[in-house]
Amino acid sequence: EYPYEGWGVSKFQGQLITTDGTNLIRFWEIGTWKELRSLPVTDPKGEPVQFVLWKTYRGDVLRLPLRLNELEMVEGELWANLWPTETIARIDPATARITSWVDLRGLRAQALQAAQARGSGAIDVLNGIAYQPPTDTTPGRLVVTGKSWPLMFELDVERLGIRQQCAGSDAEVCRASQGELQGESGGGDGEEKKKQTKTGLKKEGELSTAAPEVLDAYE
Repeated sequence: EYPYEGWGVSKFQGQLITTDGTNLIRFWEIGTWKELRSLPVTDPKGEPVQFVLWKTYRGDVLRLPLRLNELEMVEGELWANLWPTETIARIDPATARITSWVDLRGLRAQALQAAQARGSGAIDVLNGIAYQPPTDTTPGRLVVTGKSWPLMFELDVERLGIRQQCAGSDAEVCRASQGELQGESGGGDGEEKKKQTKTGLKKEGELSTAAPEVLDAYE
């Protein structure tokens, strides 16, 4: 029986990583649910982080306990959103050190506006991170959303400095496709080709500049 609250779960090097709404990440053996170790999340100097000062997009500064929620592995990094904010911590899973933050303040306001336009204002916090690794023909995609949000937001992996790994027999094809989609081969055509990769989701309105890492919003 799992003895903690279930907040987030992801997979790393054949183990599961979970959060329970605290500043700890826990590692488990897959199949047996044997707890292998737990690590407190730390700052770059290795000091455990229990509280953070967080500024809302309105300018208010709050002292919040570090409560890690949703988890996702993104090219070797553990991404964890800080409940109940629109901020994501990028964590080295081997050391539990926070390497940087992703500031997405303003997305909830956009999601709320979209929900109200549909006749519902009942939305909750940012609580969804999904990463689709690159393939031989397409770059990776990183999407965030929240509880009861009618929108998903695609993040700009290039702007965020995410180094996408190409592996296998078609690695050269993969690297070439990434360069092309980022506009590195073919001049201005790259931006248009990048837009053409966003299929299967319907675009929703214009974005504000509150979160510059955001590429697009989708229903």
